[in-house]
Formats: sequence, C-alpha cells, structure tokens
Amino acid sequence: MILLLLALISFTCALCFFIWEKSQLFDRSFLEQLVIEYYRSKYRLQDFLRDQKNNIFSTSRVKVQNLSAPQFIKKHARAYEPTPYAVLDRIFDKLSFFDKTELAFIDYGCGRGRTLNVAKAYGFKNLQGLDIDAHLLQSCQNNLARNGITNFEAQLFHISADDYLPPEGDKIIYMYNPFDEEMLRSALNNIKQTQGEAFLIYVNPVNQRIFKEYGAELVRHYDHPYEDYSFSFFRMKNDSWVKI
Repeated sequence: MILLLLALISFTCALCFFIWEKSQLFDRSFLEQLVIEYYRSKYRLQDFLRDQKNNIFSTSRVKVQNLSAPQFIKKHARAYEPTPYAVLDRIFDKLSFFDKTELAFIDYGCGRGRTLNVAKAYGFKNLQGLDIDAHLLQSCQNNLARNGITNFEAQLFHISADDYLPPEGDKIIYMYNPFDEEMLRSALNNIKQTQGEAFLIYVNPVNQRIFKEYGAELVRHYDHPYEDYSFSFFRMKNDSWVKI
C-alpha cells in the first residue's frame, strides 16, 4: 500500500513537472496548460474509442517533415492532425438546418478521412477531400470504404489547395488550419472564383483576418478552453443561407 502511494505521488509530481515545462515553453500559466492537457488527453481517449467503433484508423499525427509531398508544397503545410470527434460533433450539430443532399462538403487537408466520415454520418451526400500526401489519401479511401462510402459519394484529390477549384454551386468548406497564410490566400482566391455561395468552417482560426480580405463575412466564432479547438464560421457571396 505504501509503495502504491509512493508510486502515485511520484507519478503526480512527474506529471506536474511535465505540465509546468510545457506552460513555460508556450508562455501559459500552469492552470491554462493543465486545462489544455486535460482536453487533449480526454479527446485522445475518446478518439481512439470512436475509431474502434467506426472500424477506422484516423488518430495518429504526422509531422510536416514526414508528409509525402514535394518540398515546395510541403513548406506551406501544417502537420496532419485530425479534428477531435467531440469538436466535429459540436460543429456538425450546428449545421442541422442545411440541406445536406444538395450541398457539396469539401475538406481541405482531409488526411485519413475522419471529417469526411463524420460528414457522411451527419447526412452529407456529396463529399470531396483533398490532400498533398498520397499515403494519407489511400488511408482515407480505405477508411471511407470501411463505412460503405463509395467513390460516387466521395471524391478524393491528390492536389494542393492552390491548384484545386471547388465545384460550382453552394458548398460547405472545412479547414482545420491546414496550411500557411500564402496557401490560404490561394485557396480562398480559388473559392471566390467559383459560382455559388461558400460556407466556410475554420478550426483553430489563427489566420481568420485573411478570410475578410477575400470578402468572407464572419458569421460566428465559437471558443474552446484550448484555442486550437475553437472555430469560426464564414460565408462568401451572401444570398439565402440559414442563420446559424
């Protein structure tokens, strides 16, 4: 019993030291970092269990240097890290009023396809995903197939955002901070050139000011105790969208 207590104390001290070190590294208070580590640990466990339930594998992170893409493209990319299921559920719950049979849902930096799988589960019929890493796209295709999502329902593109033109018509576009400012500007410029209105979901919106430069109107911002999981809704070419 004493040994167990000592082990617990040692573990707690080590954990506190780890959190303190990270708080110093990112210039946060100990309490702020503690909250962040709580959510990250909680979401990792939830994501693992949800992947098991959905019979897919989408959880692991891929560093930028390990992405399978040319360096001139990779230099604009962020590390692949899927959005936590809890955050996705929060987002898709707010899209309930849209006609999901008509709208295209497009994931920029789709990775292993977690967001596309969730979009399908929430009723979207026309899915598109793009990524610069062919290996991640193959994993995405496999994960979609395991959930019975056919190539007719989901189109995948091995392409960078500056070379991709979204389909004509109204669409919902999803971004989990997938690239830097330069690539974001190219992507938004291409989106602006297509017909129809675009409703944009931007998770971890560190560069949301750039959306406004391209005529996107901020609909609403949703905070999260860990800022990486906050998100903003934008719209381009206002017409007759449902207010969220």
